[in-house]
Amino acid sequence: MADLFKPSQSAAEWVLQVKDTRLFQDIPEDQLVEIAQYMEIQFLEAEQLVFTEGEVGEKIFVQLDGESSLFLGNAEKTTFLTTGTRGDCFGEMAVIDNQPRSASLKTTAPTHFLIINQSNFKKILKVGHSQFSINLMRSLSRRLRETDTLLIDMLQKENSKLESTLTLLKKTQNQLLAKERLSTLGRMASMIVHDLRNPLTSISTMGYVLTHQNLSVEQRGSYGSMLNSEINRLKEMTEEILLFAKDQSALHLIPTDLSHFFDKLKEELQQIAQSWPVEWKMKSSVASSCALDSNRLHRAFLNLCKNSWEALKSARTPSPLVQIEAYETNDHLKFVIQDNGPGIPPEIQETFFDAFVSAGKSGGTGLGLAIVKKVMEDHRGEIQHCSTGSGTLFQITLPKNFPLAT
Repeated sequence: MADLFKPSQSAAEWVLQVKDTRLFQDIPEDQLVEIAQYMEIQFLEAEQLVFTEGEVGEKIFVQLDGESSLFLGNAEKTTFLTTGTRGDCFGEMAVIDNQPRSASLKTTAPTHFLIINQSNFKKILKVGHSQFSINLMRSLSRRLRETDTLLIDMLQKENSKLESTLTLLKKTQNQLLAKERLSTLGRMASMIVHDLRNPLTSISTMGYVLTHQNLSVEQRGSYGSMLNSEINRLKEMTEEILLFAKDQSALHLIPTDLSHFFDKLKEELQQIAQSWPVEWKMKSSVASSCALDSNRLHRAFLNLCKNSWEALKSARTPSPLVQIEAYETNDHLKFVIQDNGPGIPPEIQETFFDAFVSAGKSGGTGLGLAIVKKVMEDHRGEIQHCSTGSGTLFQITLPKNFPLAT
């Protein structure tokens, strides 16, 4: 900071020249001259620091001419607050509350300042120049209002930046998810091409036999049945691929009677399990209809039950049994699916619901359980499993407070 020097004009002369400014307005000239004796003059060239943020505030600076800049921060990063011109007062708050300065001030053009040090400031107040005190209070109030307005504007700008950043992050996240899904679909294509080829080969072979061989009615019926079975198998596999690829999350919620839901599920399971019968026990204590996407939930339950049936069949479990129960609590629907099969192999229990994870079975896409988990999550619910050597239990929890589709 430049040293004080004696300019050609005295402090009293300077004060009288700025008597129209906010700090000195409405003060009689004789009082201005008296106040001026407690002041000194300081001149600073352009780009010089007047005071620095964080330093002890011992002086008040009244700008007489030139231009200055009030800012936050340091040389590396600054936040501009306001431009100082003739009549502006700086540093009064730090002097009054005896606290470190909350901002920095530097000149941007050659500038003169009237300086009131802390001890002289107290003397002016003791003398009882009430208008000076009122003007100072007005100056403080104006500065606080300007600071509030500035801070609100800064916060709005930062909020706008954050919203833009959030939008960009969401866009980037969606792009990454899309890329990951494409990558997953690429891996899926290479993994399931063999499983898709098997039913296609069977369909092609049986189609050739049916059209080119002299077959009896009974033989044609047998080949036709096998052909239909392979077509259904292929249809199920392609539906799983499409469901996974679409990443469907929107629900079509309709009132669903769980007793009717279980009857339909049991009927379809009995048809699937004709080659190796299993006892299906289904029970629901939920009296009222529930808002569910019954089609997607039906496919999910069908997938879980088919997995149980395939495990029971593969292990040739004696007295094979699959039990399904539904009950309700105050806020949730609970479903339990339990079988008495060999259980889930320990090595895949942690990743059981991931895509392409299976217990070594053939003829599937490896996507069924990943789709099951997604259906439950879309219902804002969850699915958990517990498995031992004597069976597997799935527990599904769904909320009851979904709004019905309109």
